[in-house]
Amino acid sequence: MKKTLVALAALATVGAAFAQSSVTLYGKIDWEVVSKRSHAAGAATVNPGLQVNSAGLSGSRWGLKGSEDLGGGTAAIFDLQGGFTVDDGGTAQCGGASFVNLGACRTNAAGTGVNAPRIFGRQAYAGFKGGFGQFTVGRQYGPYDNAFGQLDGQGYTSNSAMGSVWNGYAVPGQTAPAHTDAGGGGTGRIDNQLTYFTPAMGGFNAQVSYAPGENKTALLRASRIGSIGLGYGNGPINVQWAYESQKPQVGSTVTGWILGGSYDLGVARPYLAYGRGDAGTVEDRKWSIGVAAPVGPVTLSLGYAQAKTKATSGAASSDTHGVGGQVVYSLSKRTNVYAEFMSNTGNAAGSNVDAKNRQFGVGMRHDF
Repeated sequence: MKKTLVALAALATVGAAFAQSSVTLYGKIDWEVVSKRSHAAGAATVNPGLQVNSAGLSGSRWGLKGSEDLGGGTAAIFDLQGGFTVDDGGTAQCGGASFVNLGACRTNAAGTGVNAPRIFGRQAYAGFKGGFGQFTVGRQYGPYDNAFGQLDGQGYTSNSAMGSVWNGYAVPGQTAPAHTDAGGGGTGRIDNQLTYFTPAMGGFNAQVSYAPGENKTALLRASRIGSIGLGYGNGPINVQWAYESQKPQVGSTVTGWILGGSYDLGVARPYLAYGRGDAGTVEDRKWSIGVAAPVGPVTLSLGYAQAKTKATSGAASSDTHGVGGQVVYSLSKRTNVYAEFMSNTGNAAGSNVDAKNRQFGVGMRHDF
């Protein structure tokens, strides 16, 4: 009888342990059929025809996340998230220099080197959360990226005007801004990052992050990134500010900040954002406006953005502007279809000849 009671107690303990832990498999599959046309400054128009891409509204991904109750209101947490390209089954993020996101993988024959694919290239972190907030370590989004995503009225999609202009996603003949969130010179996701999120306090919250480069030598300092973000969200109001400082191993320090907000009017949510960047010899000023309006199962989004980049010496400057829009129709809570477009026009510093990029696509996104 005693053995039976002991066995039942052990089973109950195991069951309780499992009840306090959880692991979730999740992801998104997004494909888009897109038509692109680009015109480099002073060159012929390039029209590659229809393409199948693996990221329209969102990058395709899969992930595992979980938590374990440690007692006292504290939990251990983790998130492992890998990007993939649904059009060819490839890996969407690659390895490379610390804190640099190189985009689509182009591996060598051995599958090694700076472009080696990452298993969990989107995020890979673990840490703790509780009444004190949340502390995590690993490859994560920084405060600037988190603020950027909340201030883009198009949701930071592949046809986002703000993403295209602010990040320099353009054709040859355009000058990218001094500081970007991703793309040329941008961080996007950050390796080796230690991040602390404060708990929400009356709608206010903050994120502080630091990422050592781990590449110090006898003659060169290690690269590193420090950043901070402050936010306020209460009812229909959302306001975000973030600052980021990138200190590369060699070269000038790159800094950038972003400020903006949105307000839910019920019938629509307008967005406004402004940012500055400085790369030592080059600086930029960027702004964008946008709006998202739900109409039954349909959400309409529009955005416009501008960026002006110039040498700090007062030399020639460049200007880029773009417009984007999308229509998303929800078939269910997890599946939607969409159509979107983006038009981007800009020039190189000192040039009055524009380079242009146009694209239009239709696709489907399924969450699991």
